[in-house]
Amino acid sequence: MNFGRAACVLAAGLLFSVAASAADVPLQLTIRDGAVAVSNATPGGNVVLFASGLDGSFGVLSQRRLAQNLPADAAGSLVYKPKRPLPYRTICVAVDVETGRMALGGAADYEIQVRPFPVETLKHESDGVSGLAGAEIPRADLLVVRPKGGAWRLAASEGDSGDDDRQHDGKLALDFSTAVSIGAEVPAPKRLKNKDVVVLIDSARLEVFTTEIVQ
Repeated sequence: MNFGRAACVLAAGLLFSVAASAADVPLQLTIRDGAVAVSNATPGGNVVLFASGLDGSFGVLSQRRLAQNLPADAAGSLVYKPKRPLPYRTICVAVDVETGRMALGGAADYEIQVRPFPVETLKHESDGVSGLAGAEIPRADLLVVRPKGGAWRLAASEGDSGDDDRQHDGKLALDFSTAVSIGAEVPAPKRLKNKDVVVLIDSARLEVFTTEIVQ
């Protein structure tokens, strides 16, 4: 028996198991003392922080948004502190760009409203998913992440900017190809493919919908 070869095969198998297990560890996101902390990300990989909130601190309700593509350290962790703390009523999302793993979070005592993604609104074409049509959402913040590929964002208001049909019909239509890159200047994909991640935040009601494309 060739023990050297057997040892190499065993070592390779162990390394594969460790890598596979690391990819399965849930991403963690916490907000504390005005900072957003992420752990269990891919070591040295990028993490997208995406947030939408409502700020009434100055007597007028205003929308606050965050979109950052940040590197994790060798331990798979990062801490980001915005110049202004995020409002109490904020939905924050972290996505590991390498794997597509996702975590949702908010203030310690703020309950995030997670809703089933309206998959019936996805526009399936022969070569992928091109966008959304007929989403009953007045205002939306959209995040698209292609694992190992990049991240893009799009903000839209019903019947106004970002609404692809520009009709005041109570429904949003979104064209994924018009999204803007977060970080590196990479054009948005015209069609979403298998394993692409979509995060949709209703920025008026502060509800979040997430899905992974199956195409």
